[in-house]
Amino acid sequence: MSKAPNRTPWDGIIVTDPEVCMGKVRIAGTRLYIDLLLAMIEGGANFDEIIKTYPGVTKAELMAMMGFVRDLVAAKRNRLKGDPSRSKPTNLEHAAIGSGDTNG
Repeated sequence: MSKAPNRTPWDGIIVTDPEVCMGKVRIAGTRLYIDLLLAMIEGGANFDEIIKTYPGVTKAELMAMMGFVRDLVAAKRNRLKGDPSRSKPTNLEHAAIGSGDTNG
C-alpha cells in the first residue's frame, strides 16, 4: 500500500479539532496536548517516563509527535528563507504556532 501524496508519518496521529481541547494540537484519541508532552521532555522526562505517566500513549505516538515538531521547525525555517512552496502554514502548523504568528 503506497502512502497518499502529501501525507506525513504523523497524519492521523497528531491532530487538531476546534471542537476538542480548544483546537490545541494533541495526540489523536487523547486530550494530551503536544505542548504538555514537549514540556515534559524539556523538563527531563524520557519516553518511558511519559508512557508510565500516561499509559494510553505509545512510543510510536511520541515518535510521531517528534516528527511533527521536526516538520514544523523545517516549515518555519523554509518560510524564513522565503521558500514560496511553504509560504503558508498548514492547519496543524497554524494550531501549533497560533494564528498571531508574525515571524514568518
